[in-house]
Amino acid sequence: MPITAVFIFFSSPTVFSGRDQGSISQAAIRLAENGKLEFSTPASIDFFNINITQKDRLKNCLIDNLDDFQNNNSLKSKFYNIYCQAKTSAKAFNFPGFFYTSQGNLITQFPIVYTAWLALFYSYLGILGFKIANGFLLYFSFLALYLVIYKLSNLQKFSLKEKFLTQVSTLTIMLTSFCFMWFSKFTLTENIATPILWTGILSLLLLAESRIKKLDSQKSIFFLLLASLGLLIFTRIEGIIFFFLTILFLLININTKEYFRKNFTKIILPPIIIIGTIFIWNLNVDIYFYKSIAKATWENINENNIDIAKNNSLLTILNLFKIFGLYGLLLPIIIGLMGIFYLAKTKKYKSLIPLFIIFPSFFYILSPQITMEHPWMLRRFTFSILPIFLIYSIILISKAYSKKNILLGAFITLIIISFNYQAFNKYLTFIPEKNLLQETEEIGKNFSDQDLVLIDQLASGDNFAMIADPMSSIFGKNAVYFFNIEDLRKIDKTKYEKIYLIIPENKENYYKETYLKDKMIFIKEYSIKFDTLHLERKSFSLPAKEVKITKGKIFQIIL
Repeated sequence: MPITAVFIFFSSPTVFSGRDQGSISQAAIRLAENGKLEFSTPASIDFFNINITQKDRLKNCLIDNLDDFQNNNSLKSKFYNIYCQAKTSAKAFNFPGFFYTSQGNLITQFPIVYTAWLALFYSYLGILGFKIANGFLLYFSFLALYLVIYKLSNLQKFSLKEKFLTQVSTLTIMLTSFCFMWFSKFTLTENIATPILWTGILSLLLLAESRIKKLDSQKSIFFLLLASLGLLIFTRIEGIIFFFLTILFLLININTKEYFRKNFTKIILPPIIIIGTIFIWNLNVDIYFYKSIAKATWENINENNIDIAKNNSLLTILNLFKIFGLYGLLLPIIIGLMGIFYLAKTKKYKSLIPLFIIFPSFFYILSPQITMEHPWMLRRFTFSILPIFLIYSIILISKAYSKKNILLGAFITLIIISFNYQAFNKYLTFIPEKNLLQETEEIGKNFSDQDLVLIDQLASGDNFAMIADPMSSIFGKNAVYFFNIEDLRKIDKTKYEKIYLIIPENKENYYKETYLKDKMIFIKEYSIKFDTLHLERKSFSLPAKEVKITKGKIFQIIL
């Protein structure tokens, strides 16, 4: 717990839009404020109203599929309302991470489990709640992983000395692993997926070793298994595959197959029906998440096909392993593979159960489904692939200790830690976007709640740290990310007292070359200063820490 507190202390609210963590935080804030996922602001309604094509597409879709498209009572009409909403919904480009509903409300494109978890803590603790929420998840991640290692290595049978050495190796390796430390600083779904997944796998291990006669008394563990992996379905898209692999394992495992096959309709089928029903409901509520996942997956598959055609696929994998090496992940992968081969050779197949469950995750090594910018792209491997190799590395170390080969176990431990050290030490105390929220608040003091504030993508100097959303959600301004100048001609401007434009100084000429040139009245200059990382394009070195300073200007638009 103290180490977890240290990790969380050196983090900052990731509420700035441009990347997933900011959009997830924004959705959580809105959920906490409104009590529901859908919400709107005066600015969002105005920008929706100029997007008339979505309304027309939705109406046409309903007309094409229903005899009476205005009848919402039949099951068929409800299905096609959901289907057409998903098919015709448009991204709210001025509000990154959100879609417009047919009523013009904004709704998140991210899964609701983590959003709800963050919203719970934000409701009571404000921005600090995000840190605390991630802190709990990180602690339970370490706890679940430790218990899995304890179970797989039969630590209870070790001598006191061997047990102590294994525990020291386990804690030092996990606590110095870059990914756990780094991504605890951000509001990303991997943070909640990790403890859920490994709690489920721990439950499966406990069931797998139970005798048939004892399975009746293990219903609480079975419930924990279904609850955790069932929840994972609504947290990460991979959870669907993990869940069905778990059910498959229970039906083929020598210790459990007879019991679960015999009691399939009584024990297995009801939870599947319940989770399936919830999934159908969630498909309606979170349809935008599934649509964005399907679209992104399809686009990535097409890109992969192009890479294969150009023989670039192998190069992508080689580059991926270069990045793994850079952040100290390559050595645990190599040693973890050795641990897997050792367990297979010694026919300790029960210890390979976690590998069986998360095996589909290895698809990400062939196709990461994410931009290769690091360390951002490492999130894809944080909740399943990295832990599995750490687990099997530590099991190999524990075998060395149990065979009185303490020097070998200590050597492997130290070499993994030494490879972890460079990236871990460099970024442990680094706080991304430090001071940016305070800078945003200061800029927001220039406007009233009745003004419309149009904010350029690079107003902060970083398109992955846009200040429009926190200025709106946290500081109550009618702020919006602004990129299409023609939109200003179309929106209803009568409801606002004044209209302002915030731009970096290097884009002043760009705006003054448009129809706004005679309508921009200079108000004041501003300066933003915050900590960030800088990575050269296609670089295979650790990103440099830098203080980004951006100067810009605030204009009033007179129309």
